[in-house]
Amino acid sequence: MVRHGLLDAATVARYRRGSARDTANALLSAAVEAPRRDRTAARTQLAIFHLAQRNAPEARGILEVIAADDPLAAKTAQQLILRALAGLIGGDGPEARRHLADKALAFDAD
Repeated sequence: MVRHGLLDAATVARYRRGSARDTANALLSAAVEAPRRDRTAARTQLAIFHLAQRNAPEARGILEVIAADDPLAAKTAQQLILRALAGLIGGDGPEARRHLADKALAFDAD
């Protein structure tokens, strides 16, 4: 399994296989039912699923909800990378560059 500190390639591959509807429903249920302390992680998995499915608008919307609900999490390297990917997949290069240029990524070892 190839795993990077910010994104797990095996998870992305798993999200691209099987029934997209079943996986989306399961991840959405997990995000809705998650206690407050686990909500960002559950929502992040849902956003990663949508990125794996190349559904940039859905992923971007979920990442915006994370940013509104958990502003500190929105400034992490993982969230910045995911937002950049959503921009790239969605054809918004300037948005992707804005997130990739964030100072938080300049000092991240991952």
